[in-house]
Amino acid sequence: DTDELLLVAQTVSADDLLIAGPAGPIGAAFAARFERVRPEPPPRLALPVVVVCGSATALSREQVRRLQAARTDVEVFLAPETSGELDTAMAVELAEQSASSIAVARTVVVIGGDTAAAVLGDRPRSVGGTVLEGLPWSRDEHGGGPVVVTKAGAFGDVDALVRLAALVDPPD
Repeated sequence: DTDELLLVAQTVSADDLLIAGPAGPIGAAFAARFERVRPEPPPRLALPVVVVCGSATALSREQVRRLQAARTDVEVFLAPETSGELDTAMAVELAEQSASSIAVARTVVVIGGDTAAAVLGDRPRSVGGTVLEGLPWSRDEHGGGPVVVTKAGAFGDVDALVRLAALVDPPD
């Protein structure tokens, strides 16, 4: 459980070890290394919400399809369907297409590693924890800007994004 994971992370945090694995153990190790005993509670997610999906996986496409059926108030930028992997140029194109929407968003969801790199760039991020299992959230290095939730392309079940969207505060 979470407490056991944090205890193990605190035990090894002083050692010069490379920790590899899923987000849970890695997050606990970073929290222990930087003396944050518990991750920050997830922030409130709010509209406007922008989703940028560059993942080529069938799972991500189905997650986005279900999200769009459940929430018409979420703006989605989706890479064209491809039989292979998404190329980096398409991730950059998605980042450019979504930039003006992201500039006014309060919540941004980015799906796919290359897409996250293109959208977020190489600026430092302040990672607070996870919103839902396997879905880390962050803000800019100063703790400001929109809440950004990242998701690996092949991660989660088909309703993962619908559950995430259920956490978004209703409009005023």
